[in-house]
Amino acid sequence: MIATLARGEGPGPVSAVAPLGVAELRIVTATPPSVSEDTPGVVVWRDRHRVPVAFGLDAGAYSWLVVRGVGAYRFPRSPADPNLVVVEVTPEPGVSFEDLDDYFLRTVMPVAVQPHGFEALHASAVAFEGIGVVVFCADSRTGKSTLAYALAERGARQVADDFVVFDPRTASAFPVPFAPRLRRASAESLGAPRRGSVRATSRGWSRRLDEALPIAAVFLLERGAPETQLQRVSGAEVLGRLLTDAFVDSINDPARKRTLVEAYLRLKAAAPVFRLSFRDGLEELPRVCEHVENWASDRALEAATRS
Repeated sequence: MIATLARGEGPGPVSAVAPLGVAELRIVTATPPSVSEDTPGVVVWRDRHRVPVAFGLDAGAYSWLVVRGVGAYRFPRSPADPNLVVVEVTPEPGVSFEDLDDYFLRTVMPVAVQPHGFEALHASAVAFEGIGVVVFCADSRTGKSTLAYALAERGARQVADDFVVFDPRTASAFPVPFAPRLRRASAESLGAPRRGSVRATSRGWSRRLDEALPIAAVFLLERGAPETQLQRVSGAEVLGRLLTDAFVDSINDPARKRTLVEAYLRLKAAAPVFRLSFRDGLEELPRVCEHVENWASDRALEAATRS
């Protein structure tokens, strides 16, 4: 079974030209590299308590992502087929396929697409009809998942929760399967499942993602402001912030560093970036949603006027 991520040209929805397939997750028996925080060249992913939860490392012909308590995922550093993403996993004992699939979709996918020319932002996102995708970047626990879910409840389409895959050549986002993951207060307020009770899954998925959506804007979220406001931002600050939110497969290769920076420079040039600052408290959420919706309405009106 293969899912397709369409590639193409132009600022709008992209038709399938040279599809990038994502093969079904394969379970294999392989010996992963020994990794720790002190391993040369390792990239460490940490939880909010700064505890290491996953390690990324290039070893031999593969890039590895070793997730504690789950398994060791690997994919070729130089894909044999540039149009097919192949990921294999050696699970730890007793881990279900559902958990393996969840981590594949939430954690490994944004890294595995990078050798194929795609990038991924640690972000949530919604799409507005006729406008495109609005991407929400923020530090952990700022509320990007909550905002995306709330906007979806108000009529937008949520297209991402943990990360946004995009093609820097076209500034197009490619939705992949996800499950909204809200913390207790947000879940209770919005009547949504709590983050520990949901999994991202490829089951029931058509395995065809030929939908490419233009990225209309990137919103940098900042909680704890004295008032809610939306401001356009630009300059070096923007690039630094976007790179901070990048999923990075390897930062040890100078060529990869150059490719990464070039990709985010293209994104910065293609989509306006705004800072959305807001007060603490879920009672402020409707006002925050209104700021995003008003921006989208203005953007739609501008598009209609031009046409």
